[in-house]
Amino acid sequence: MVSPGKIGYCLVCVGIIVYGIWDYLSNFEQNKCLMTYMFEMPEYIQLPLGKRLKENYPRYRLFIYGEGQYARKLESKRKVPVNGVPVLFIPGNAGSYRQARSLASVAHRRANDKRFSFHFNYFTIDFNEELSALYGGMLQSQTEFVHECVKKILSLYESNKPTSVVLVGHSMGGMIARALFTLPEFDQNSVNTIITQATPHQAPVISLDRMIATYYSRVNNYWRTHSNTTLKHVTVVSTGGGYRDVLVRNELTSLRGIADPDLSISTSTMSVPNAWVSTDHLCAVWCKQMVMLTKRAMFDIIDPATLQVTINTNERMNVFKHHFLSNPGTKKIPEYWRDEILLYEEIPWVVKKEKTWEFAKKRVLEDYYYAVPMDLEDVNSFVAISNVDLQDWICICKIERNEERCKTCKSLSQKGKIIPPFDSYRKIIHIDYKDYPEMTHVVLIITSGPNQVRTGLNQVRTGPNQVEVMGDSYNKDYRHLSYKLPSVPDILMTYPESVTKGVSVLTLYNDSLFYNLQLKGLDSVLRAYTAKLVPKHCTSNKDLHEGNMMSLHVPWSQEDVYSFSRLNEIGNLSIKLQSLASPVEDNNESVELRIYKDPTCSYQLKIIASPTESLGQFIRFYGKLFPSFMLAIVLMGLVFQLHQIRRERKCPDIIEAIASFGAPFKILPVVVIFRFILNNESFEGLITRFGLPQEDGRELTKSGLYSATLPLMLYIISLGVVNVHCYLLIMALNIISKVAAVLFGWIPSLLFTFCEKIKVILLILAILTSCILCGSLGIIISYICFVLQLARLCHLARVLKHRNDTTKFNLGVTILLIYLWVVALSFPASISWAKNMRYTFILPDDSNKLMSVLSVLSISCLVVLDNPISARESYLYVAPAVYVVNVLLLLYGMVSLYRIVYAVTSVLLGLAVTRMVYYFKHGQHIDIGQDKSD
Repeated sequence: MVSPGKIGYCLVCVGIIVYGIWDYLSNFEQNKCLMTYMFEMPEYIQLPLGKRLKENYPRYRLFIYGEGQYARKLESKRKVPVNGVPVLFIPGNAGSYRQARSLASVAHRRANDKRFSFHFNYFTIDFNEELSALYGGMLQSQTEFVHECVKKILSLYESNKPTSVVLVGHSMGGMIARALFTLPEFDQNSVNTIITQATPHQAPVISLDRMIATYYSRVNNYWRTHSNTTLKHVTVVSTGGGYRDVLVRNELTSLRGIADPDLSISTSTMSVPNAWVSTDHLCAVWCKQMVMLTKRAMFDIIDPATLQVTINTNERMNVFKHHFLSNPGTKKIPEYWRDEILLYEEIPWVVKKEKTWEFAKKRVLEDYYYAVPMDLEDVNSFVAISNVDLQDWICICKIERNEERCKTCKSLSQKGKIIPPFDSYRKIIHIDYKDYPEMTHVVLIITSGPNQVRTGLNQVRTGPNQVEVMGDSYNKDYRHLSYKLPSVPDILMTYPESVTKGVSVLTLYNDSLFYNLQLKGLDSVLRAYTAKLVPKHCTSNKDLHEGNMMSLHVPWSQEDVYSFSRLNEIGNLSIKLQSLASPVEDNNESVELRIYKDPTCSYQLKIIASPTESLGQFIRFYGKLFPSFMLAIVLMGLVFQLHQIRRERKCPDIIEAIASFGAPFKILPVVVIFRFILNNESFEGLITRFGLPQEDGRELTKSGLYSATLPLMLYIISLGVVNVHCYLLIMALNIISKVAAVLFGWIPSLLFTFCEKIKVILLILAILTSCILCGSLGIIISYICFVLQLARLCHLARVLKHRNDTTKFNLGVTILLIYLWVVALSFPASISWAKNMRYTFILPDDSNKLMSVLSVLSISCLVVLDNPISARESYLYVAPAVYVVNVLLLLYGMVSLYRIVYAVTSVLLGLAVTRMVYYFKHGQHIDIGQDKSD
């Protein structure tokens, strides 16, 4: 009987997984993306590719996008008339060519409405919605087809002939865009701009087969080694979706360590200026905020002389930085910034000697210069927020002796930064007085409302009617604070207040606009908190203010997170990391919580521990590591079962076996020792020399995700989950056997013998299918046969209570649990096979065919030769071999999940070979349909 303590332990482990998955899949902001609308019907005109390409790539097609009159024009011509800027959209995993609509439609409408002298021709590829992220056998053919499409697109142009194509890749489409450069016949100059959306550049989201891992390794190694040669003309932009993208976490979309940082940009849609939204994996292609700024950037990189993408990489990078990283408040990148601004005498000069002040009016009838003295007592910094829609809105100057005001000033507007909410025109700037020792005043320019006369600066205000300008002169010692976040013991000691009322409270008083809180101790992705900004008392008219903003600034990545709240609302901001790839030189930098509040209001800042978000982070970063640990625990149970069969001629059930031999100290110390040896410098050189793979812990270490306690934590949680899994599987087999006994109990035994022969026929079919058509399909057929075999054994063990039947059943359950991982990991390949049946009955590039055939053969042998006691003497050698495979699994299969198939296949093959050797050695006759006993 299972003890209550063990039941509680198992439920806790399952609860950790369930709550973590729930938080991961649901605990994020609502979708704030606006829709992109159309005024005419979209049409996709298929382009002829020629007989050769049709034969080589029958599954793929190339389209050009059109709508309305433009589409009629494209369809009416025998040869497609194109004379614009070519853009090729590459869909990703299970992606559709129709996903190009949003970008293409906005580009078409903008070119028509703004009457540009150029336009964009959008091409898009149909990959038959293949699962390229789950089955790597499609990636190389997709890459080669894109290469042919690039050549085809450039050949269509007769006038204004371009030399390059802009590539826009969603998901795996971004990897394919970068993989083009690894093709030996690819013209490197035919692509100079790549924009990727939610593309996992760093590594596959999940490595289900060897071909995906090989593809990534080849592409990323090429980009690392050729960034200053064949890739020095290519600029790349990569955006991740933030918390809402539960398929590709933001860390994987970074180009850090892959592309030249001077030629690449990696950011999150949550950080992109004038977007500030988290996008799910599909929303990335249609989110209006991102579509609009992406198109603005693409329009801005066009050279007016050639009407094609500029070949100047610095110009392209400046445009991309403006739109994707740090926008000072202008939609279009300015042609130049004024060094000096002329200040007109007729505009009033208003000196603001208060340290904190505001200017808020619904309508401004005249222009002002608000001058802030820099010599205020105990002040060394200044922060300002303004929604005045001018390119030059703030400057700094020196009042000469015997003068009352400045005549000119030096513009600082380019150092400003646009802030939420969306389309509010709000900009912020921080000025450190020590950088300008000769200056005396900061000048903020306030203009009259829209549709009125031009200001003295010869600029027209087009922003919101309501004008809001705030300034705050302060001493950094009082506003730049440091706070050490509470650790897990601190949270437990103050529970439940730590997760309800907050682990810390900071009062933000009136007469302050800005606070900067350095968060010490946020050094793990598992630590999660929530910042709450609670309003207490306000003395001003709330209708004149936009609201408050909090931002989480991560200094080692472009992943700042923003939260905006109205004055009467409680502001909430999640404090957790999207990545931990901070290099050594960044170790002294801390994450910062920046707060911009109404200076006429007081607030309480609460930082609350968030255990559920910590569990969500755990699943986000470590969820894919569980399969190898869960399998390792089952294999430890198998080792014990084999020893018991050899010694006592009986097999305990898997739950008992795991309880006896599944303790973490029986395998993890061995794994740790081998990991230490493999990471030793001398062995590392030997491994490199022989071309052997690095153990998976190194990849986690590079990402900052590995710790000494990680394997133990994963093992302990997996242990509880596996126990529940085993119990549910045994219960399911019992139910199936009982239902089958009721439904088919009347069938004569002779017919049962015939069914047993049918089972063998199905196994032969599985072997032939895995050899010829698709390895994964054969695995599924053999798995079904094995489940039926176990259901029958369950019935025999329950009714006849024969010890041999019980042994067969108990060992069979363990084998079923092991084989289940092969089925799960190879299942995407069977889906790819089904999707391509109308083109070919044979799965292209089936990299796991050999392992699949060996697995099916092994299972077939174990089904037919179903007496495990017969070969018990050989378990003296098989059991240690399984243990060695288990150690290798935890070394090389944590991240590279496709190696799980190798581990399981080797175990099944070992069991099958021992039984075959026994039967052939003793010359026993295999009688199908009868129960064989020792």
